[in-house]
Amino acid sequence: TDPENEITDDILNQLIDQFPNGPIYHLKFHGGGAQAPIISKVTREYNVDINIIQGNIQTTQETLIGSLYVQLLGDKEDIEDAVTEFNRLRVETEEIKHV
Repeated sequence: TDPENEITDDILNQLIDQFPNGPIYHLKFHGGGAQAPIISKVTREYNVDINIIQGNIQTTQETLIGSLYVQLLGDKEDIEDAVTEFNRLRVETEEIKHV
C-alpha cells in the first residue's frame, strides 16, 4: 500500500468525522470558474448552506485552479440539485466518503 494514500485517507476520514451533519465534497474549479461567484449562486438558487472547510487557488501555466472542501447542508434533493448545478457549471465534484 502507498503510505501517502494511507495518510490522505486518514485525513479525509477525520474530516468526515469532524463534520458529521452533511456530506463533504471536494470541488475543483478551473479557469474562470475559480474567480466566479459560483458558491453564492448555488446557495441562493438551491436552498443549501455551504460550509467551506478548506480551500486554495493555484496558478499553473497561466490557468487558475481552485480547490475547496465543503460540507453541503440541506434536504437531500436540494443537495443533489446543487451538485448537478456545480457539474453544469463545469465544477468537478467528488463526494468524500469513509475509506
